[in-house]
Amino acid sequence: MDNNWIEKERMESHFIKMGPNPSTQRHSHQASGSKTRNITFQKRKHRSCLFIWLPFVFNFLFLNNKMDNPLNKFSPPLQKFFLDMQNYINLDLHFYGSVTRDDYVKGQSDIDVAIFSDNEKSTIAKLQHFLHVKQSAFEKLVWKLEGKMIYGYKIKCEQYIQYPSEAKKCEIAIYNVEFQDILMNEIKTQNIVPFHIAFLLFIIKTLYYKLQLISAPIYVKMKRFIFNTLLKHQTNSVFYLLKQNTY
Repeated sequence: MDNNWIEKERMESHFIKMGPNPSTQRHSHQASGSKTRNITFQKRKHRSCLFIWLPFVFNFLFLNNKMDNPLNKFSPPLQKFFLDMQNYINLDLHFYGSVTRDDYVKGQSDIDVAIFSDNEKSTIAKLQHFLHVKQSAFEKLVWKLEGKMIYGYKIKCEQYIQYPSEAKKCEIAIYNVEFQDILMNEIKTQNIVPFHIAFLLFIIKTLYYKLQLISAPIYVKMKRFIFNTLLKHQTNSVFYLLKQNTY
């Protein structure tokens, strides 16, 4: 056997058993302690992020796109607000958008409502009395959907409602019943979205509402891209705002 190889093995064996040099042991312990603290901090940071994400991931994977009654997501005062409104105008309230899905964020997401009436002017008059607003609060809308012109009115409650505070996120649209079928089909595309659309909405809403890692303009831009480009490409429908005047 090669004597040089034997001598090398002895030196390596001796080196392993010796341990650190006493003169550098103190500095080694300090560096090791600092490194350990950094690793511990990083682990805690990652665990905290994981705990933030876990409830939303679970909600998305197991509860996504379940068509529960949106009223169940509201506080008792907000439930009473919408039930009283429905009874007062004597027409059904059709909720659509995020409030019907699991990416709805309580107190943050808009609450979109569609009302279909054979007499829009009468319905608007009733809503005026119920909401205590002037006629000018209602905006006239002209839309184009799948080549058909859609006419209606809309009010954003944020400027007019003080209680319950959650109702400020409500936007109410009033349409003639002749547009109900085509609009209900459009509403279905917003209430039950494809898996990839739901997942993207979940991601951007978590980043914006929960983690506050993106700004409002970026969030709006991303949301519009998801709905106006990705989703509309899938459903082959277009929804443009052509005109908006006071009522």
